[in-house]
Amino acid sequence: MGYLPNIFNGAAGVLNIITLFYGWREIRPDNYKERDMVWPKITTFWIITYDIWNIVYVYLNFPGSTSMQLIFLLSCTIPALFIKKGTWLQARAFTLAAWFMYYFTIPRFTEQMEVMFPRNWKLMVLVASISLIANVTYLVVYINMLRKKR
Repeated sequence: MGYLPNIFNGAAGVLNIITLFYGWREIRPDNYKERDMVWPKITTFWIITYDIWNIVYVYLNFPGSTSMQLIFLLSCTIPALFIKKGTWLQARAFTLAAWFMYYFTIPRFTEQMEVMFPRNWKLMVLVASISLIANVTYLVVYINMLRKKR
């Protein structure tokens, strides 16, 4: 859109993509009967920066969906961090697919459940700045992880 908050959050998204590749070659099914897809090296910090970026993206562009997206993000993040480590990618794919199937099947119902978050210029710049700062911080952590690995 070109507005400053979108530019900030867009830059944060690019940084999030750049730092995505740590340990991705180790994505594999686990050894349990369910054969969950696990990514053992995905970091908690990366998941949090992705969640921040994603919720800010939704807030800036689809404000009515922010509350539902927050619920869907937490529904994949909490179990992946506290119940079964490494399953965030599988859980995120599932929740994202479930949300879009639900939304496009019954759009009027989901639109009636929208909870509008307050929006003004200062708040939009603030949340976009938080997203950018979090992702820049993780970029520094990511670079340090790569240096230590060598």
